[in-house]
Amino acid sequence: MNKRLLDEAPSPVCRAYRRMVDSTDPERAYPAIALFCEPLIKWFGAAALVLLRRERPHVLSGTGVLSKFLSPPLGAWVEVIRLAVKELEQHPNAHVRSMFAELTLSQSKSLQRHVAGMEEYLATRVQKKTLLDFLECCVAYRNKTRGHGAPSSQHQREFSPVLLEAYDELLARLETLCRLKLVVIENAELRHGAVVHVLRICNGLNSFILPERLTLAPSGALSSETVHLFSPEQSAIVELSPILVRPPGRDAFYFLNGSRNAVEYLCYDGAEHEYYRPDGYREEVSRFLDVEIGQPPDPQRNCGEQIDAKSSDPDDLDFGALGM
Repeated sequence: MNKRLLDEAPSPVCRAYRRMVDSTDPERAYPAIALFCEPLIKWFGAAALVLLRRERPHVLSGTGVLSKFLSPPLGAWVEVIRLAVKELEQHPNAHVRSMFAELTLSQSKSLQRHVAGMEEYLATRVQKKTLLDFLECCVAYRNKTRGHGAPSSQHQREFSPVLLEAYDELLARLETLCRLKLVVIENAELRHGAVVHVLRICNGLNSFILPERLTLAPSGALSSETVHLFSPEQSAIVELSPILVRPPGRDAFYFLNGSRNAVEYLCYDGAEHEYYRPDGYREEVSRFLDVEIGQPPDPQRNCGEQIDAKSSDPDDLDFGALGM
């Protein structure tokens, strides 16, 4: 067990990791272990997507990657990470450069052996050069296990330790995962010509309010209840909303899961997928994806802000509308 990860990793990754390592029985642990790649990939993918949207919008549009987030398969998140690795290599912020450069580190011999075991199950050859190649292999593995029904009990018992050891190998190399901060702007208030921000740090299993306040000029102020990636020095790097959101009153994070007809988010904290379908965010997501999302909700239907727990495959669902 990686105790530092439990203490310092961003909440969506940290909590998924805890679920993965909680059970000592390989077969019982398998669902959480097999699922762990999703929040991990989406954490890097969310940062990649918002940074590219802000700084390289022509690249996102030109490659067609942005449009895939109307209904993003897991592979689209890896695709946008690969694009960020290439496009943000010379980024002026050293933390951004490090975040994506780490994914280009070479796989250790041990990790390559684990990938070889996954190759055998996939019955195909995969790249075994970088850590990002391993994440792409995880997507192929996840797609096969999801697409062909639940693997046999024997497979689950045999592959649980393989996947767990492979993830631990990977996580030990990703320093920025614990160094960068996931921050929610709890409150922003104008005082004496400046905006004073209350920050909630959401690394580790439990979030907390930072005692120090962040004061910025009104022109650079951050909106209340928005989600941001911060440096270790407590300066904002990029806003992660509306790709990653934290519903009001809930200590949990939800990744954009779709926005074709209405905005929908997905949380990985629990044993089942939990979906969040807010009435708002439609305009924010429409602007971000540069598309018109569906039609306004039917006023006769009680759609409200829904939080549902289900175990269905998120890729089978339409994507919906978000609100700030």
